[in-house]
Amino acid sequence: MIGDVHHHAHVVLDENDGTGEQIADELTSLFLEHACDGFMVSPAYLPGGFDDFVRDVVPPLQEQGLFRRAYEGATLRENLRG
Repeated sequence: MIGDVHHHAHVVLDENDGTGEQIADELTSLFLEHACDGFMVSPAYLPGGFDDFVRDVVPPLQEQGLFRRAYEGATLRENLRG
């Protein structure tokens, strides 16, 4: 850690780590405990890894209010600036 800037850490979750809901719960815990401020998702396998994540993990995250269902802005700029 340099000042108040945290550097990345890796948490590896794959399809053997539980159901989509269990993985979403783990990601939610990390986020709510301030262990991170977001996630970079890299699939454990290709093709299909992203599809599985979107199908199985994103819906529980959306139900918990941690993943948007739609973008509010009409352009990328509007969505990046808030």
